[in-house]
Order: sequence, then C-alpha cells, then structure tokens
Amino acid sequence: MLKANNRWYGTQGIQHRGTVKFGSDLSNQVVYGVRLHEDWVDRFQWRDAYRLNNGNMSLVEEGTPGSAGNRIDGGRAFAGFIRSTLRFNNWTFTPGIRTERMEFYRQSYVSDDPDRTGTPEDRSNAVAVWLPGIGVTYELPNADHAFIGIHRGFIPPGSAPNTRPESSINAELGYRWSRRHSAGQLVVFHNSYADLLGSDLTATGGLGTGDLFNGGSAQTSGLECEWAGELAPNAAHIAVPLRLTYTYTLARFTSAFESDFDPWSVVEEGDFLPYLAPHQGNAQVSFIRGNHSLEINARCASSMRVEAGQASPEPSHATDALTVLDVMYRYQVSEECTAYVGVNNALNTTAVVAMRPAGLRPNMPRLLRAGISVTL
Repeated sequence: MLKANNRWYGTQGIQHRGTVKFGSDLSNQVVYGVRLHEDWVDRFQWRDAYRLNNGNMSLVEEGTPGSAGNRIDGGRAFAGFIRSTLRFNNWTFTPGIRTERMEFYRQSYVSDDPDRTGTPEDRSNAVAVWLPGIGVTYELPNADHAFIGIHRGFIPPGSAPNTRPESSINAELGYRWSRRHSAGQLVVFHNSYADLLGSDLTATGGLGTGDLFNGGSAQTSGLECEWAGELAPNAAHIAVPLRLTYTYTLARFTSAFESDFDPWSVVEEGDFLPYLAPHQGNAQVSFIRGNHSLEINARCASSMRVEAGQASPEPSHATDALTVLDVMYRYQVSEECTAYVGVNNALNTTAVVAMRPAGLRPNMPRLLRAGISVTL
C-alpha cells in the first residue's frame, strides 16, 4: 500500500514589536509585541495498492481520493508579551510576561466525499494562558556572571476537545565565566510538568491521527556543563578550538495514571520517564589553518529505557549506549563560498536507538555528504 500523503499548508498574520529605552544612559529598556496569527493544513490523501514483481511495482488497485485523510486542521491565535531589562550597578533583572489565546479546529469529511459536498464533522478546542518569568544576573568583579531564572512554559493541546495544555515551571541556577583563551558555564535546573502531552504518531507505534492526549505530571532535574577553549593559543598559523558539553538528567513521573500510549502504559508515581538518556555528552575539536578546517565531533548518549518503570530495565527493554563520530572538512573558497565534505557516523557504529514503531530501530549508518555553501 503506497500512500499519496498530499497536504497543503497555509499561514498568515500580522505582528508589531517595539522597544522603549530609558534611564540616564538608555541601558534600561522595555520590549513589547503583539501578533494575530492563523495557520492550517488541508489533508486530501489515499492509498494505492501495488504488487512487487521482480522488484518492479505494478498497480493493482487505485485508491479513492480522500479515503485515507480528508480534513482541514487549523488554529487561530492572539499573542502578546512585554519584557523589561533593568540594570542596577552589577545587577540585571529581566522580568516579563506573555499571554496566548488560541483556538484549534478540525473539519473532517467522510472518506467517500472527495468533492466535500457534505457537512463536515467539526471539533474545536480553545485555551488561554499567562506565562510570567524573570531572570536575574549578577556580574562579579572578574567579569564572571551568576544567574538565576524561573519561567512558566506550556505546550498547546491541539483540537481534540477537553485536551488540556501541558504546563511547566522551569527554574535554573548557573555560573558563567570567561578567560582569555577559554570560557564555560555550569547550570543546575529543575522543571515541573503538569498534564503531560503525548502525540498519536505512526512513528511511536500509534494510529497516526496526530491527536494530542494528556498524561500525568512529572519532574526533571539535572546539571549542564559546557567548556570551550583554544588548545594552541600561542601558535602562529593554526587554531585548535575545543568544545565539551555534558548533561545529566533525572526525570520521574510524579503521579500515577494509565495511558494507551505504549511507552507510558500503566504509570506509577516515581517511575522514570522513557526515551530520555540520563547522560549525554559532546566533544568537538577543530583544526583551522588558513582557508582549511577539519572538524571532529563525538556524540555520546547512555542507554535509555523504552517504557516507564523503576527497576533497572532488561536489555530487551532499553536502547544501547551510543557514541557516534562525525568528521567534516571545509575549504573557504571566498568570503561568500565554502566547499565541504564530511562523514556522519564515520566508524559506522551500529546500535539500537528505539523500539518503535515495529520493533528494534537502528541508528543512522555511515553517511557521506558534500556540498557548497554560498552566501549572497
């Protein structure tokens, strides 16, 4: 069965954004904005049946246009925000608030109505949210910075009636430093989520309706580290920048619930979230000489569980730990033109990275890519 996955997209709107500066040196400012927006997708799809004969496709039966998707999905939104930057000596305060007013809709026609002459089945869902937040930065005498922030976030729920938006409270505390040949930052974070949203996608083993649905609540906490520096600061003709990043994440459900979404299924309070690697890291080193540069990048991720739970998962219920090496060579032909050739997964590492849809899923194999980038 070969699907004609026809879709037409549209978007339109109008927005305004402004900045007002004040204070003796105009270092303080207020930024504001408003936007009216609408977008939509028109699906008109069907499946044709084919038979494979010696590797060649032969049409067996033509599908009926609209029989595998005959609907219009869309949304209308009003958004507004105001954010201020206030500086007092070594302190910088950035308070702000955003509001969203959204209405999502779907018009579904029956599969045997390609001309859409019948009355569609309508559904809609409206949400309204306020999203406050504030960030505070303190500049130390050596030009380092300590910062803290707390913000409310949300994810809109789509047109399914009675589906609630996912909401979150996100907090971070960090320290950022900079020296002559290196810089870095250390951040601890804590996020609390309510009314988690899942999506019915074929890629996750669902029916592919695209509908969003609610789960329970969860919390994630962790640590992010980043360092960047020059390994050959005194070299005359070569630069060797190095960047290292690492993230540790601890994520647990904080409520019990049942879901038709397989990775969640029956969730108990305290279960770990699936498909979230506790350890992730990246190391990137470049060798730059004149117009030539060679970039080597290693990406690492620990094993992930594929369903909610608390006990250590069996190997058959977890992905593999994975380290992938990418290599890229670039040549600066001119200020406007760069030629490049690279290999993703240069060592052709093979690992299980998911177990849906349809069982074990491997990572991307070795990929060679080359091209020219032109900026006009």
